Amino acid sequence: ALPIDKVGSEFTVDLEVAYNFTEEFTVTVGAKNAFDEYPDENTQYAGIAGSLYPTTSPIGINGGFYYLRGVYSF
Repeated sequence: ALPIDKVGSEFTVDLEVAYNFTEEFTVTVGAKNAFDEYPDENTQYAGIAGSLYPTTSPIGINGGFYYLRGVYSF
């Protein structure tokens, strides 16, 4: 039987703020995983699979994602 790798609990925070400059133009700033959280390291299988973090982790393995979006509607 394969050993079970236990991991700790984590949570992430997603944020988004939008401002309508005009009726046509909106700017949005946002973050997914705003506090740049990572899952626990995959210590048992890192040498075999080559993955530092479990690829099945619900919080992802890339840390935070930040963005600026502009929308012009006509």
